[in-house]
Amino acid sequence: MVQRHVDEGREAVNYSEFATDPGDADESIETIEEGEMPPAYFTRFGLHPEADLTDREIAELIDGLRNTQGFSDG
Repeated sequence: MVQRHVDEGREAVNYSEFATDPGDADESIETIEEGEMPPAYFTRFGLHPEADLTDREIAELIDGLRNTQGFSDG
C-alpha cells in the first residue's frame, strides 16, 4: 500500500526531477493547504507524530516550494 502511494505521488510530482519536469506542482501547495498531506492514515493513532507539521512549518514548506526552480505557481 505504501509503495502504491509513493508511485502515485511520483506520477503527479517527482521531486527528484522537479527542476526539469514539475508535473502537477501547482497542486502541491493546494494539497498541503487543504490538510491532505500527510494523509490521515499516516498520523492516525499517534503514528509518525513528526509528520504533523506546525503552521510555521507548513508556511516554510509552501514558501520553499514557491522558491524551487521549476515551480509554476504564481
